[in-house]
Amino acid sequence: MDTSGAVGTVYCAISGFGVFLNIASIISIVEHGKLKQANINIFFFLELCELQSSMYILYMQPLITDILFELIHFFYIAPCIIIQGNIFGITPISGMIAKLLDTAQTYCWYNNSLSQVSLAVNRFVVTVLLRLHFFTPFRAVLISVSQHILALTIAVTIQYILPCCGIQLVYSNYSYNEVKSYGLPNYAWAYIKLPFKIGCSVVPFLIYAIILLSWRSIANKLKLQSAELNKRRKQELRFTIQFASIAVLYTLSWGMFSILPALNLTINVGWIQGQVVIVNPNVLTNDLRFAVVLNLLNSTTNAVLYLLNDRRKLCNFCLSSSYFGSSSYGS
Repeated sequence: MDTSGAVGTVYCAISGFGVFLNIASIISIVEHGKLKQANINIFFFLELCELQSSMYILYMQPLITDILFELIHFFYIAPCIIIQGNIFGITPISGMIAKLLDTAQTYCWYNNSLSQVSLAVNRFVVTVLLRLHFFTPFRAVLISVSQHILALTIAVTIQYILPCCGIQLVYSNYSYNEVKSYGLPNYAWAYIKLPFKIGCSVVPFLIYAIILLSWRSIANKLKLQSAELNKRRKQELRFTIQFASIAVLYTLSWGMFSILPALNLTINVGWIQGQVVIVNPNVLTNDLRFAVVLNLLNSTTNAVLYLLNDRRKLCNFCLSSSYFGSSSYGS
C-alpha cells in the first residue's frame, strides 16, 4: 500500500470509529434524557427543547456537528486522498460540491470551537457562581441556536465572502490547506481565524483555572451540606477537569495547523499578519498529517468523555437535574 492509501485508510478508520462513538453518545443521552412528555415530537429540535437538563442540550451540539465533520472525512476527504483526486470528478459541479463540503467541515470546526466556550461558561456558572438554574432549557436552546448560526456565518464568510483565504482539500498534503491568493493579505486568518482560535482556547483555560483555584473555598461553603450535595460537588470537579482536558486537545489540534507550519518556515513573511509564507513542503506535509489526526481525535473527545463515565451516574449527578422543582445540585 502506498503512502496516500495508508494515510487515507487511517483517516477513514479514525473518523468511522468517531462517528460510531458520537452516535452512541447521542442515543444514550436521548434515551436517558427523561423527557418531560412521554410522547415523541415530530421534530428533533422540539424534542431537545423538552429535555429536562440544559447540560444535555449544550453537550449535544458538538456531538452533532462532530458526526458531520467525521462523515466528511470518511466519505470525502479519505477517499480523495486514497485516489489522489476528487471523487466527484473534474467538472464545475464537482468543484461546487467540493467547496460546499469544505465549507461544511469549516462550520463543524467552528461550532466545536464555540462549544469549548459554552461548556466552560456553564461549568463556571454552576460551580463558582452556584447559579444552579441559570441555564434553563430555553436559554440552553437559545445559546445552541446562536452558536450554530455564528459558526455557519463564520464559515460562509471565510469560504465565500472574504477574498483570501478559504479552506480547500489538498490531496498531495493529505490535508485541507488555506487557498493562498498571492498579493492579497490573508484577511480570514488575521481578522477571524487567529483571534477566534486564541479566544476559544484562552477563555476556557481562564475559566477552568478560576474554577480550580476557587474550588477549596466553594467546598468550605458546602461542607455542612448534605452528603448528596458533597458527592455531586466532587463529580462536578471531575467533569470540569475532563472538559479542561478537551480544551487542551482542541488547542493542540488547531495549533498543529497554525503554529507548526510557521515554525518550519524557510522565509517568514509576516505570519501573524496572515501574509503568504514559503515553507518546507516535506516538513509541512508531515505536520498536517498529524494535525488531521488530532482534529479527528478532537471531534471524538466529547463522546469519549461521556462514554467513559457511567451514564447513569452522569444522568444523576450532572445532566438530569430538573429545572422544575429539583432541590439537588444541578447544571
